[in-house]
Amino acid sequence: MGGTHKDMSITEIGGTTVTLELIAKWLKYIRNISLSWIHGSELTAPTGSLVSKVVGSGKKGYVYGVIITASEANKFYLNWTSGGAAMKISFQLSARGTLLYVFEIPLNEGYSADAGTAISISVATAGSPGSTYQAGFLYGEI
Repeated sequence: MGGTHKDMSITEIGGTTVTLELIAKWLKYIRNISLSWIHGSELTAPTGSLVSKVVGSGKKGYVYGVIITASEANKFYLNWTSGGAAMKISFQLSARGTLLYVFEIPLNEGYSADAGTAISISVATAGSPGSTYQAGFLYGEI
């Protein structure tokens, strides 16, 4: 087996350089995408949005995970717009604590967020006085 690891890791197919990193992304996420956490600040007695991110121009936005922390029970929504239609997924925190979901397939698979629109996590009911909340989501766009 001649050659080095570097020799075996790069190939060009139809003008695209295929590396082991690209192959790993395709195997894990089903697309060539880089992910990063979008974190919101800690908020006291919040109403509405806890964190948001606008999808880049000419891009599609995908959410691969969420983290939500609250000092009380509440319901939360992951909100986005796909094909011009408002979309949402709800998460219930039945007591104070943290919920964390991370997936290899995006939560909004098949309904990517439209370019120029916001993806957000919002609280269903305003937080009680003195309550603290924080949220974030694992985001990528292509």
